Amino acid sequence: MELINKHNLEGFFPENVNPTEEILEDNLNISNQTKNFKTHIESLFENKLLGRTIKDKPTSKLQKYYTTPLGKVVLAVYKKNK
Repeated sequence: MELINKHNLEGFFPENVNPTEEILEDNLNISNQTKNFKTHIESLFENKLLGRTIKDKPTSKLQKYYTTPLGKVVLAVYKKNK
């Protein structure tokens, strides 16, 4: 989660359901490449901060992501202390 220091934390947490490229390119201003996804986003799934809309097919081209309840709490704390 090294990008947290470089970018606004809010960019990691979509308000609505978003595809990967929207999170990476629009919110974080980095290219939509597998290495960027693994480096900057995968840990959010491992820590239950982001969820997948299609849980059994993580590589589906229809896959989208949402902020979990825990992710919303983390984001609220971040905004409060900002």
